[in-house]
Amino acid sequence: MGGGRRLTIEYSNTTGGSPQKTLRALFALPVRRVDRLETTFERNDGSDARGLRYSHSPSAGGVGWTADFQTNGQQKSIETSAAYATGTTDNAVTLALGNGSVSTTTSTRGSLLYLDKHVYAAQQISSGFMLVDSGGYPGVRVNVNDSVVGRTGKDGTLLVPSVSPYRESSVTLDERDAPLSVRFGPAQRIAPRARSGSIVRFSPSIEHSASIALVDDHGKPILPGSTIRLAGASEEFPVGEGGEAFFTSVRSGPLDLEGNVGNDRCAVHLTVPALSDDTIDLGRHVCAAVALAPPASTRP
Repeated sequence: MGGGRRLTIEYSNTTGGSPQKTLRALFALPVRRVDRLETTFERNDGSDARGLRYSHSPSAGGVGWTADFQTNGQQKSIETSAAYATGTTDNAVTLALGNGSVSTTTSTRGSLLYLDKHVYAAQQISSGFMLVDSGGYPGVRVNVNDSVVGRTGKDGTLLVPSVSPYRESSVTLDERDAPLSVRFGPAQRIAPRARSGSIVRFSPSIEHSASIALVDDHGKPILPGSTIRLAGASEEFPVGEGGEAFFTSVRSGPLDLEGNVGNDRCAVHLTVPALSDDTIDLGRHVCAAVALAPPASTRP
């Protein structure tokens, strides 16, 4: 049947010492996107039983619940249940009424883990798990196999309670959630055992950035579209309006820059002071013209 509707009919005939004939029928009808209505009928040697169930199962968290009404001859029963999952526990409560009695049950399932000298609360562990340490940076998104699984807490760690055991997983941290100068490095790969955990530690490094305004030997800003690079490096950085440029991998101490201005070359030598902020403004500097070596002679 279309639209998610389902009709199931079963018939069984048991022979032997206690012959028995049973007919069962179930009809399920989706209601909205997350609700479902089911009706059941069962006839067993002349005795009829009927049931009606309505369930609500949200796809993205929240409270799920079920209401179930059953009749079997003169007996009637009603059972309702609700379930809710938090970040660390699965919780459920059930209320049942039938045959003049009322009963309730509640349950809470979760785990307490001792890792790296800390105690962590988590949902029930049924596979592998890992503790990701960002090196002290809170609020950083953690990606496992290119999917975000959460953010690091105030102590810079995140417990990932469900990881496929014995399979290599790739773990990365999103640098956009850290200060501009922080680099977490490449992905780390881990394959925890079943019901066992691993600690994934990142050792972040600090990479400062700098801005600079460059002028030529006559005090005029060098042309937009020119490029600069750290002496001996291959990565080039563009120069914008007013000769302003922005580049990374800055360290305190002597700094040499090389510039390409059209077909000409220029160079800057300066000293970077002690770094405290993510980005430092180095001010205005002359990019002095560099004489190009004459082309080699082609005469025999």
